[in-house]
Amino acid sequence: MATRKKKGKKKGNQQEGLKFAIVVLSALILLLVIYLIQRAQKENRATPTDAPTPTTMVLNTGTPAPTSGTAVKDTPTAIPTETPTPAPTAATPTTEAPTLTPEPTPTPEPTKELTLINENEALALLEKKISKDQYSASLQNDNLKIDGTKYYLFSIQEKGSTKVYPLFVAVNGVNGELSYYDGERLLEFLKFPQDSASAGDPEKPPVNASITAKQAYDLLCTMNKDDLLLAKNPSEYEAEYSDEISFERNGKDCYTITLFETSNGKKRNRGEFFISVDGLDCYYYDADLEDFVLVPIG
Repeated sequence: MATRKKKGKKKGNQQEGLKFAIVVLSALILLLVIYLIQRAQKENRATPTDAPTPTTMVLNTGTPAPTSGTAVKDTPTAIPTETPTPAPTAATPTTEAPTLTPEPTPTPEPTKELTLINENEALALLEKKISKDQYSASLQNDNLKIDGTKYYLFSIQEKGSTKVYPLFVAVNGVNGELSYYDGERLLEFLKFPQDSASAGDPEKPPVNASITAKQAYDLLCTMNKDDLLLAKNPSEYEAEYSDEISFERNGKDCYTITLFETSNGKKRNRGEFFISVDGLDCYYYDADLEDFVLVPIG
């Protein structure tokens, strides 16, 4: 009985050892298969599929080419080759003439009126040329325009009498130059008074005149104050005139008659009038129109 049990126990131990051997053998076979698969994959990766193009890249040959059965650890790195930059080609000159752009023409600025001296300075320049003990000057127009230039227009009379110098004196508002002015044009100013233009006698009629200076004044007093742009009748003003004929208008010689008014001890000029020697026409200067206005007499 004991012998049978021993035999059964021995037989069981043999079966257990066989099973263990089978398991170990199976593991070894599995490891071998895995090893072969990994080796085959490494060999496939080590063999390049496409040869590199010599003109675009160069293989790094520092590592020797692998032999059959040797695992490749580093994959060759492609090094790009530098393509030389072509030298710049000089531009071929063209024969076409360059187009010239015309420069814009500058627009001239409008000319501004230039006045260098004022009324008081103009009077001082005139008084240097006359004897202030014998004559006095009165401003008649502070904005007389002749050929686009501004002038100050003065009349000159003898002090203590009604004698008025027949010609005006115009002072250039830019350079202060003096000129005689006959109502139409500027005349050269050399001295005052002129040799043939001293104040004369109002009661004596000049040659080739139909009326005297006194008669011309009487005609002026008969005229309407509104026609002469006066605030009062002409006879209500002080008058200064001379029988010298040096003013001409529309081909007619004229007497010059100046009307004054004294207020608060100051003498103010109220108008300058020009009566033709035939007693038919009267003129006065209109500063707004910058021209002489004709007022028929009678």
